[in-house]
Amino acid sequence: MVAAIGRTDYSHIPCIAHCLQLSILAGLKAADSSPILAKCRHLVGHFKRSSRNTSELKASQASTSIRSDDVKFHKLQQDVATRWNSTYLMLARLLEVKDAIKQYHIDHPENYTGDKLRELDWEKMSKFVSVMGPLADATEYIGSEQYATCSAVLPLEAFLRRLLRVNDDDPGYIARFKSATLNDFSGRIENIDALPTLQMAVALDPRYKKLGCLSREKREAVWTILSNAFRVYCNQRQRAERETTTSTGEASEPVRKKLTLLVSDSESQSSSDESQTVHGSLAELTRYQEEGVIPETENPLMWWQLNRHRYPNLSSFVQTILCVPATSVPCERLFSSSGYIVNKLRSCLLPENVDVLVCLRDWLK
Repeated sequence: MVAAIGRTDYSHIPCIAHCLQLSILAGLKAADSSPILAKCRHLVGHFKRSSRNTSELKASQASTSIRSDDVKFHKLQQDVATRWNSTYLMLARLLEVKDAIKQYHIDHPENYTGDKLRELDWEKMSKFVSVMGPLADATEYIGSEQYATCSAVLPLEAFLRRLLRVNDDDPGYIARFKSATLNDFSGRIENIDALPTLQMAVALDPRYKKLGCLSREKREAVWTILSNAFRVYCNQRQRAERETTTSTGEASEPVRKKLTLLVSDSESQSSSDESQTVHGSLAELTRYQEEGVIPETENPLMWWQLNRHRYPNLSSFVQTILCVPATSVPCERLFSSSGYIVNKLRSCLLPENVDVLVCLRDWLK
């Protein structure tokens, strides 16, 4: 399938969330985190495989808590290679019950035979969690389907550059994790075929249109690319409207067809009208570029909806850019929800009924 799409003229945007997770794995590998992760997996598996061990861990947590009535036990999470952010969730949950695990080892010294986490290991886990937490939040943000995500890819890369900047007080393993993660993710972004599309998406997002996520020498080039693409879009749109008008006129009464023959300069007039329309459309782009930005908490799609009367042509062009998803997460959610609907007991559903049920499930969220 990938090879077939590569033979077409379409530009390819990989799943950004998946790229970020692959970069995190590269960072963990560079930080030589395998020994500590192996200890954590073995410890979580010890409680996952036995309800008795889990109950004893609950009792240990209750004994270490100051107020037993406020104790809320959270199950431990095992990391899975195919589940995003699972390593971060495993480490964070272990740190949450750190005192309970230490008390469990004291109360039941013979139950656990694996390598125990030392104080240095707990310190490393805390360092990893503090860095991986924002990365997990970024993965969830870029994988949403409630707002435009393609315009957030390049600002996300700029955010990661600030987040993963190596500090003087960073331990060696954290410095290696930050450098490897950032280099891997930046390399994946730079090699995207549809990088100009992502750049235009940033410019068309009224929150990021100042292009602060790009270097100064690239900002003017992005507006030039956007202007050329917008000009092509306007020409194609006007040509399509003219062809539609022509086909409609051919089906009208013969008198109207004869009257159109009297217009000798129709071709030149059409060319002049097209030029004026394109010029007016480019004026929309200039006016939009000169306006101020909106707060980052606002929805850019709602902003374009409310301002479509001011930018009739540009708002139509925006729909062709901001509709591009940055990840495959919405598609995977759709397949998962379809799997819940089409099961063994409902295997005879017609395809059109499945479409209706999937849409209803999505609308009723």
